[in-house]
Amino acid sequence: MTKRICVFRMAFLPYLIPPERQFVDGLAERGYAVTVVKSRVRDRNKREEDRPGMRNLILDLWLRRLPKSKFIEPLIFVEFTLRAILIGLWQRPHVVVAIDLDTLPAAWVVSRLTGAKFIYYSIELYSERPGFKPQWFWIGLERRLINAPDLVIACEPNRAQVMVDKYGAKEMPLVILNVPPFAEPKRTTKIQDWLAERGVEARKVVYYMGELKKARCTDEFIEAAQSFAPGVVLFLIGPLGPGYNAEAKIKACGVEDRVFVHPPVHPSEVMDFAYSAHLGLQTQLDDGLNHLYCAPIKLFQYLMAGLPVIASDFPGMIDVVEKNDVGVCADPEDAAAIANAINRVLADEADYERMAANALRVAREKYCYEIEGQRLFEAVERLVGPATGA
Repeated sequence: MTKRICVFRMAFLPYLIPPERQFVDGLAERGYAVTVVKSRVRDRNKREEDRPGMRNLILDLWLRRLPKSKFIEPLIFVEFTLRAILIGLWQRPHVVVAIDLDTLPAAWVVSRLTGAKFIYYSIELYSERPGFKPQWFWIGLERRLINAPDLVIACEPNRAQVMVDKYGAKEMPLVILNVPPFAEPKRTTKIQDWLAERGVEARKVVYYMGELKKARCTDEFIEAAQSFAPGVVLFLIGPLGPGYNAEAKIKACGVEDRVFVHPPVHPSEVMDFAYSAHLGLQTQLDDGLNHLYCAPIKLFQYLMAGLPVIASDFPGMIDVVEKNDVGVCADPEDAAAIANAINRVLADEADYERMAANALRVAREKYCYEIEGQRLFEAVERLVGPATGA
């Protein structure tokens, strides 16, 4: 008999983000019968992604068709929970997986009523994200249910400690870093070619990929460019956050000749741009524990591209960046500190080459999904057994 795994995800994007995608794909590749129960996003013009090799059930939440309001949002959570419970019971799973806190109640009920093993995969410190209210409700919910699952997974060591110290987990969650599969870097001239078409010649490229907005320190990056050494340019690629005007900020700082914004590209193209850069940026503001203890996939993608990194001076970043000698951590709210760190790394060729070599080495030997994924799926198999069998 093939063991059935039901994964709940209350989504705000039409696709699964990398840790979710790698998890469900890995389960399917190992022979488990995987069903992903996911809510449809509010923007119905966006095409929902189906993961191959598994059943994809998209819940078209009726209440998401209504305008956003403080009264409707809690009811959307209730609607998802009730409908997910019904689908979960119909699936008769051997294992039920909650992706993040907002699916934890549904997974808990299904596990209690079916006897299924219960996994909680905490991609975010959900209660600690800015703007998610009422915080008291989400913290109370996590404290109430944190010890119900048979396996709890966190994406960063400091986050796992928060789950013990603040939410009351009796055991330290299994830490599985949000890392990509390893791929040998293939140097390209993607950025240089794009700049050359606009009459710009760059000696060194400082690269950032991701949403452009104040919380991700885009303002500080642009301000830092005022102090770049000659021949150094900043290349930003990604969508603009709501209300953010990167071009206006660039003009206000007078750095039109050294800061360039590229529109978003398909995820499959992101690394081609990274392979043509010289330095990666990974900073964001400390606006809650979720960001203070972040270690996002782009950090490890930079390392995999052989790029030294300038990162926020947050505990998790220091553990990865400075302890492995792959870059420098700086105050993310201090543009001068960011500029000094960038200029320092790029100025000394020997230091740069050492950090670049270290980045590629730790990406291959330590920070890759071949290693983290093996630990994850070994834990799942210890809990539920192999994909087939009684």
